[in-house]
Amino acid sequence: ISLRMSLMKDGSTKKTGTPSVLPSELERLFIAAPPTVILATDAPRFTILYANPGYCRATSSSSEQIVGLGFLEAFPENPRDRETGNVELLRNSLIECLSTKKETVLPGQRYDIPIRGTDQFEVRYWQAANNPVLNAEGEVDYIIHVTVDITGAFNLAKQERIAFEVAEANRRALHSLFMEAPAGIVTFDGPELVFQFINPVYQSFFPGRELLGKPLLEALPELIGHPLVEGFNNTYRTGETYFGREVKTELVRELNGPLEDSYWNFIAQPRYNADRNIRGVLLFVFEVTELVEARNHLQELVLEKTELSNTLRENEQR
Repeated sequence: ISLRMSLMKDGSTKKTGTPSVLPSELERLFIAAPPTVILATDAPRFTILYANPGYCRATSSSSEQIVGLGFLEAFPENPRDRETGNVELLRNSLIECLSTKKETVLPGQRYDIPIRGTDQFEVRYWQAANNPVLNAEGEVDYIIHVTVDITGAFNLAKQERIAFEVAEANRRALHSLFMEAPAGIVTFDGPELVFQFINPVYQSFFPGRELLGKPLLEALPELIGHPLVEGFNNTYRTGETYFGREVKTELVRELNGPLEDSYWNFIAQPRYNADRNIRGVLLFVFEVTELVEARNHLQELVLEKTELSNTLRENEQR
C-alpha cells in the first residue's frame, strides 16, 4: 500500500489534516515545520493531500477548505494582479519539479491570498520551494511545497531603506516592529558585519552567547569559511539581495555547547545611510531544521513502503 493510498481513501482526499500513515514522530515534525503542503503529482491539478497547521495559519485557511482541491484552485490568481504572472510561475515551477525530479525554488515574489468567503485578496509576499519525494523506482510520488511568508520582512526592509527620511518617532516604531517580528532579525554594521541590533527571536537561536557589538566571525567563529559569509559580504559590497534556502550550517547553539547541524532560510539586504551609501546588512532568518528532518523522514518512509510493495508483488508472482 503506497503512502498516497493512505492519504486518499475511497477515491477522495482526507480532510482531517494529518495523514494517518505518518508515524507520530514524523507527524510532530510536520506540525512544527514551517508552512508546508504535500501535493499529488496529477499535473496540472496538483491536488493538495495534506496541509500542516503552519500553512493553514499562513494562508488564513483550514485543511477542510483546501485539502482535496487543486493547488491553483485553492489559491487562484488575484484578478487585480495579473501583471505579475505569479500563478504561471508557480505552475511552471511545479511542472519542472515533476519532470526533472529535482528541487525547484521560487525566490521572493508577490502571491496574493484569497480572503475566504469573499471575492477579495490579501497582498502577500513569499519565498517557496518544491521538493520531489522519489520512490524506489526513482519516480516522483509527491511534491512537498514549502513556503515562507516574507510579507513582514518585505515591509520591514522597505521601511528600513527609507528610515533615514522619517522622524525619530517612526524610527522607534520601526524598532518596535523588529522586536516583535516572528523572524530572527539582525542589523550588521560595516564591512566586518558587526552585530548592531539583534531581536529576541534571533537571540533565542543562541541562548547564553554574547553577540551584540561583535563582528560576525568573532561572535560565531564556527562560520569561518562558510559560503553564507561570502554571501553577506557580497550584499555589503554590491547591494544585491542574498537569498538562502535550507542552508546547512554547523552552529554552537548554547554557550560552550557542541556543534549541531541546522538548516536556515534567510534574506540579506543592504542597509543605507542618508547619503545612500551602503552602511551594513539587514538579515531576516527563519530556522527550518525540523522541516528538513520531516522531509527526510518522509522520503525514507516512501522508499520503505515501495520496497515492501515490490517484495509482496514478487512473492505473489511466485
